[in-house]
Amino acid sequence: MLNRLFNFLDNVVKEGSRIDSNVKEAKESYEEKNHMFFGN
Repeated sequence: MLNRLFNFLDNVVKEGSRIDSNVKEAKESYEEKNHMFFGN
């Protein structure tokens, strides 16, 4: 029972960090495009 809970929490953490890195990548590519269009 406790083991299942720990597995669940572990997956939440992994999923969260994956989402976080996806957000960072999206933000960086957005900023690059912004830079190309507006040069700021």
